[in-house]
Amino acid sequence: MENLKKWRKLLELAISICLIWLIIYRYQKEIAEWVARLSSFNVPLVILAIFIFMLGNLINAYKWQLIARSIGISVGYGKALHYYMVGIFMNTILVGGAGEIKRTCDLSRDNQEYLASFMSVIMERWTGFCALLLMAVIGLFIQYPSYQHTIFPAVLGIIVLAGITVSVLLFGSFRKISVLSRFERLKGFVEKYEKLSVAFSKNKSLLIKALLISFPQPILVIAYFFLLSQSLNTNFPLQVFFFTVPFILIISQIPISIAGIGVQETCIISVFAPLNLGMGAVIPLSILSHIGKVVSCLWGAGYYFLINEESAKSIKKRQSCNEAFEPEPVPAQSVAAGESAVIP
Repeated sequence: MENLKKWRKLLELAISICLIWLIIYRYQKEIAEWVARLSSFNVPLVILAIFIFMLGNLINAYKWQLIARSIGISVGYGKALHYYMVGIFMNTILVGGAGEIKRTCDLSRDNQEYLASFMSVIMERWTGFCALLLMAVIGLFIQYPSYQHTIFPAVLGIIVLAGITVSVLLFGSFRKISVLSRFERLKGFVEKYEKLSVAFSKNKSLLIKALLISFPQPILVIAYFFLLSQSLNTNFPLQVFFFTVPFILIISQIPISIAGIGVQETCIISVFAPLNLGMGAVIPLSILSHIGKVVSCLWGAGYYFLINEESAKSIKKRQSCNEAFEPEPVPAQSVAAGESAVIP
């Protein structure tokens, strides 16, 4: 298992490096322009953009807390925010899915409900994906004349069908899948998952509320990219971001590279090309967006070390308590005299 993880990390790193190298090789004449734009960005606009991105994280943390509490996981907003920011930070600098695994482990450490914690993370991501997908469809409708002769309508259609399929599996019953019923070890997991799935399916008010809370997220991310583009002195109109940004985010979330590096740049080049707005500012925009995300998530790094330190202290405290209540052995002479081998 460890070897598989190592090979996956190496593969994702190789994909990121190869994609970045191909971009540099293809657009090597524009590198000087990229450097010039990045060295002269508007600092106040970038700060405002980072603040807006952070606001989206605050909203998502509240949504995650709401979902977790609906299935019986008692967690305060402060702790949910800590765990969420740690996950976002790990997703920003590490391989895809690392943040979700970390969030699940942190939350389950408090309540010992790993599957329920995992389901809360999945539901938080699923509602966010639905909001992004809806915005991408609306954005494509607005910009359809620019994309009608490209592959993007077909690609978005495939993503919509994939989203519907995942939704059916997420809220459907695993018992209907005959393959899983053959494995005895999976029966307990399937039954527990089915209870959680039914609970989510019946709680329609929660789903509606979570989806409504998710809708500001793509709008805030669109504002984030638009402000970054303005800080680079581009003339990109606001409406072009209503399709490009959600589509780029959806593709970048596919866990095939390190933090989406390389994939996002390749996608942003492809999705902006039909707009004929000039490619000189596209790569600087992508690079600046990566930097802004890392800066906005730096406090997640602080939470990461804080949480790990608290966890280590908790483990040490439990060990010291166990040692304090552990029976002391009786000397061999006492045992020979007929006394008990341990002192209670």
